[in-house]
Amino acid sequence: MAGAAAAKKLSDAGFEVTVLEARNRIGGRIDTNNDWGFNIELGANWIHESRNPDNPLMGLANQFQVQTSHTNYSNLNVYDGNGDKISNLHLGLFYAHFETIIFRKAKDLNISQHDVSIYEIISQIVNENEYSERELAMVSLIKESYSNNLATNIENASSNYYLSRSVRKEKNDYLVMGGYHQIVKNLLSQVDVKLEKRVHEIRYKPNGVEVATNKEVFEADYVLVTVPISILQKSQIQFSPALPEWKVNSFSKMQMGIFNKVVMEFTEKFWSGNSDFQCYNSQQGNSFGIAVNYHHYTEKPVLIAMPVDNAGKWVEENDFETIKKSYQNMFHKAHSGKEIEFKNIMKTSWNSDEFSQGSYSHVPVGAKAQDFDDIQKEIGRVHFAGEATNITQHSTVHGAYNSGIREALKIINA
Repeated sequence: MAGAAAAKKLSDAGFEVTVLEARNRIGGRIDTNNDWGFNIELGANWIHESRNPDNPLMGLANQFQVQTSHTNYSNLNVYDGNGDKISNLHLGLFYAHFETIIFRKAKDLNISQHDVSIYEIISQIVNENEYSERELAMVSLIKESYSNNLATNIENASSNYYLSRSVRKEKNDYLVMGGYHQIVKNLLSQVDVKLEKRVHEIRYKPNGVEVATNKEVFEADYVLVTVPISILQKSQIQFSPALPEWKVNSFSKMQMGIFNKVVMEFTEKFWSGNSDFQCYNSQQGNSFGIAVNYHHYTEKPVLIAMPVDNAGKWVEENDFETIKKSYQNMFHKAHSGKEIEFKNIMKTSWNSDEFSQGSYSHVPVGAKAQDFDDIQKEIGRVHFAGEATNITQHSTVHGAYNSGIREALKIINA
């Protein structure tokens, strides 16, 4: 999305633009699948903060006639470790209570001076209070919700960043139903896109750049690098001359998280109600048991689980039969006596995907907001964009889009 936004902006400004894409398709971490006869987003799925004046995606979705549907994060079916349902009223009251304590604890620890993980904050709260088994199940859901949002184990996530400032809240979010790839496709409709062009070296000079791919070398006045931060962290693109040390170090300021999906279609809907999400207690943790109730949106008997971090790795490492059995056991605990029969299953493997090596970025423990300024700074005629370069909107599609516009404007105004 960063590359598509920049390419569209530059092309409209009269620049001759060439997009080099390593994959055999456009979209990157946006990947719409239609193998089962209806759209399933294997990568990015939501338009977050749709009413944010800095977010143009809902306007683009409407312009390109891409269907969306509002997500209500309070409309949940939640089950504890025994498979018993927790009422939404009980859950809502406890969540409001616990979130107040989390932010108070973060402030009391003065974590702006000494950063600790979100996990440590929550652990201290649990140790200082006596919670029932049912309440601990709700604490577990809160932990997994943070993991799901950040695509990482919350032992890695900075409470200094996420709990001491105004960051993204999950409201006014819309699930993209009509194909997220349609937005990218329309942005690039008048742009020269070359597929299967894997860049391995960028040579830059005061008056221009050369971009060497697996097949040929391209010459240009400027280059905008929009690969995931993980690719830059592993130096999978060489720069000549070498980038300055401060720039290389800037890539490590963000960490790449793992957010996978297990898409499960069943012969019939075995769960009750019309929730937006089904949430089950799982030994796997890391939001293994949090699933989008796709039936709510499509009337198809489909659940889309969203395992992150170690649970996401586990999904990548195991075969479909093992994954099916694990989910069946979890579902049976909450829906005993129900027939749970798979019709189809698919999974993502974003961590082992050679062109992404993860899903999206998060701020690790010990990082400070001012550390991130260097990530987006250009080096001569080499510019950098992508969600990880937009610290205030990282991990979002509109963050990627806006980073592309940011760099396009720099080039236009140079």
